[in-house]
Amino acid sequence: MLRPLLAPLLALAALAPAVWDATKRARATPLVALPGVDYPARFVSFRPHLVGVRAVSYVIDPSDFTSAAHANSDAMAAARARRAAFEMYLAQRALAPTYVRPDPDAAWIVVNYRDRTSVPADWRERGLDLIEDPGNGAILFHLKGK
Repeated sequence: MLRPLLAPLLALAALAPAVWDATKRARATPLVALPGVDYPARFVSFRPHLVGVRAVSYVIDPSDFTSAAHANSDAMAAARARRAAFEMYLAQRALAPTYVRPDPDAAWIVVNYRDRTSVPADWRERGLDLIEDPGNGAILFHLKGK
């Protein structure tokens, strides 16, 4: 009676070392959205400013997602959207427990630019205080009055 149940369990037990090894390799592989970009290090200098802050807005470089070379391609648009979501996820991991949200309505704003020329020159007129700019493309702003 137990013999029919024992065979599948033994087969699963034989697969366990391979599954465990693959899981260990996956955990050891760093998550990267761009080659050579270490996302935890990219945002680490923001953490002291965000102690006690529940949520920050996350804004990405719009020029990266409006390239003429990629216009009119649904596949490329989907790929860019997936990459943007993945980069936001990496920012969330780096800034946890502060919640990173994709809207610009929070008092604290994390900007993730690849192209420094895309940073709006009128950020003061927009009511933003520059809190931290480590020079790696990530910038932390605080909205005045919030």
